[in-house]
Amino acid sequence: MRFVTVRIPMKRLIVCAALSGIIVAAPAAQTPKYGVKVTAEKNVDFSKFKTYSWTQGQPSAIKDIDAQIMTAVDQQFAMLGMTKATSGPGDVLAAYYSVSRAPTWT
Repeated sequence: MRFVTVRIPMKRLIVCAALSGIIVAAPAAQTPKYGVKVTAEKNVDFSKFKTYSWTQGQPSAIKDIDAQIMTAVDQQFAMLGMTKATSGPGDVLAAYYSVSRAPTWT
């Protein structure tokens, strides 16, 4: 059996290792730190729904976050062609529940 020795300059090896680390770390840095769970009935024709309204959930204790979440959901409903009901409950009731993790101190 014969072995072939390949010499790679140390600078090139370090650059390749650094680039590989960046390529592997980039997707991990883009992973969202928040989880979202959506529940929808499988046998429902959602195209029939035209309006929505908010119902009681468990909003975030931080008012800015609460406003951001509600705005994002409002925008998604608008993209589906739905409008917020002006009076009474809409065809769809929307709610979200916020859970906060207690900080871990070491």
